[in-house]
Amino acid sequence: MIFCPKVRPDVYLITQNALADNTYMSVMRDLYGDRIWIPSQIESASAFQRYVDDVRAGRRPQNADLRIEDGRVQVSGALGVMEINGILAQMIFEHNRYRHPFYVEESYVIRWMYPYLEPHGLIMKINADMINLTDEMIRNDMDFWDWYTRRLIGNKRFVRDIVARKSFSKLRSAIAGLYAARGRFREAERAFQEARILYSLSPEANFRLAQEVYLPQGRFDSAKEVIAQFSKEDPGNRQATAFLQQINNFQEMTRKIAELEALIPQGRLTVEQAMELLGLYQQTGQAPKLLGLAGTILSNTNLPPMFPYQVAVILHKAGRFHEAAQALEGVIGRLPSDAPAETYLEIARLLSNAGRADLMSRSLQEYLKRRPMDWRAWLDEATLELSMRKTNEAVRALEFALRSGGPEAYNAVSQNPAFVPVRDQAMERARLFLEPAVPRLQPNLW
Repeated sequence: MIFCPKVRPDVYLITQNALADNTYMSVMRDLYGDRIWIPSQIESASAFQRYVDDVRAGRRPQNADLRIEDGRVQVSGALGVMEINGILAQMIFEHNRYRHPFYVEESYVIRWMYPYLEPHGLIMKINADMINLTDEMIRNDMDFWDWYTRRLIGNKRFVRDIVARKSFSKLRSAIAGLYAARGRFREAERAFQEARILYSLSPEANFRLAQEVYLPQGRFDSAKEVIAQFSKEDPGNRQATAFLQQINNFQEMTRKIAELEALIPQGRLTVEQAMELLGLYQQTGQAPKLLGLAGTILSNTNLPPMFPYQVAVILHKAGRFHEAAQALEGVIGRLPSDAPAETYLEIARLLSNAGRADLMSRSLQEYLKRRPMDWRAWLDEATLELSMRKTNEAVRALEFALRSGGPEAYNAVSQNPAFVPVRDQAMERARLFLEPAVPRLQPNLW
């Protein structure tokens, strides 16, 4: 932590990597809370729920392991925590942006910042409003880093100082990432190459140059050349070998996409080939084409229900949860009678991120008709009914969970505070089935 009020009392230094840490934020409130807006503990906690809502709505990728226990959201993994940090950084920015200028020395990429960023010497400025990068901004940045890179590399002490080389390479990579995000590939390539000059063993400079600049342009040979050179200089880096294989796979998928797309104008693309193409769009991250082709497939109402189901699976993998839910709306009631029970369970799982409790409940009910002794599924059904404020249905589902699950289900229900409003009534109705001496009976379903 850096705090030097006697040097520049008008400068507030906040690290983007620790905003999700309650201890750190408590210190920030003490230091700065009377001069700038800093989220309270309650407001900080709301960032976790905002992240969950965004993931479920498909507005944000799920970069973390999400768990909800006793009503509390738990996020694990560095990328997941940085998503929370990004939300908190955005909250601080939105409340203070017209009162104070903002600057960032990027650690992890925080994507909401890109439309506001412009190069500012070694770091970047976060403007109060979204901006376009002007030719003057880019020229000034390129001139500065051309001079500074040559100055640094010409200093023998810098060349020997690995920590310094890593640090300045990181700074240049951050600005290169801004250019790549704006589609300015020529400028991004030059900036990443300067980052490689500053420190040739930087994984970020090499991998991002290949992934964010060369691959989107179809320059596969250039991407492979960069990673091969990096692998040669750092032979112990296993990620380089794996990434080279990914590039080869991506190149093959791109070739296959072109082959299948050539059939579309001729009207020769079969449904099976369309599904293959849809999967390739998902794997190569081509969201507009993915959504367009998915809409075309789903518009054919004569297709068997397994096709919309497969479309939903692919959309879900792409993080398009609401579109996946829409694809599944007409599937639940149309599946053949001999469809595996697990298919309905999978449909419920696919719907969970979209927050469609109504459709999830319908799918779970179909599953429970086929697997009535799955007491854990009955607990899930009870939870869904409670979320829709259907108390009677929740009591009934909880009763069947207790009847089919016995003491194990009883313990699970007793320990879950979410079931408190309906627990006693369900237990009373299922009391005869909680005695170990009484055999468990199959519930009489719908």
